[in-house]
Amino acid sequence: MGRGVDEQRPVRFRIDNLSSEDRLLLVSLPYKVAIWVSHAADEGGEDDDKKEMRAMERLLSDLSSEVHVPPFIRQICQGTLDSRDLWDAWADDALHVPEEAARAVALLTPILSETDIKKFRFVLRKIAIRVAEAHGEFNMYDDDESGSIWGGFVTKLKDVVTELVGADDPSPENISPAEKEAINKLLVALRTDQEKASKTK
Repeated sequence: MGRGVDEQRPVRFRIDNLSSEDRLLLVSLPYKVAIWVSHAADEGGEDDDKKEMRAMERLLSDLSSEVHVPPFIRQICQGTLDSRDLWDAWADDALHVPEEAARAVALLTPILSETDIKKFRFVLRKIAIRVAEAHGEFNMYDDDESGSIWGGFVTKLKDVVTELVGADDPSPENISPAEKEAINKLLVALRTDQEKASKTK
């Protein structure tokens, strides 16, 4: 069978069916990823911190409501937004994001298809990049004419298999070396055991 569930079988995964510990792992990870990348280049002060958190929150809001996004990703992102009262505690506990990301992949691999694992990784990477791009003077969130920041993200998400086959694409050039390093560590942690084994061959 290989990793993940049968690609031909529809996945009816709901995070509500997980244990409270596993659900907490998944819904806290998007926020912890944002905090972890933000702290990687924590030199802009409170204004930059606010920009970065707004960037994260707006992306999560779009992900949780966009119909083209897989339901399990919408559930995770909505769970993150619904847990705002825990964000301060999560921020104080965001030092081990790579380890928690690896645990999340290990949790989801027997449940989800290979394609959906790649989408999960793609979304966490996008959150990390949006936060990094919000740092400093770069304004990622100038609204377009429709008032939405969604833009081409849905197209990319639907095409994620094509985008993520092979090596993970590089981080954009408009972020700091420390943020790039943090994102690359995250991507390594998000590889499945099979992908890690293929990298060593």
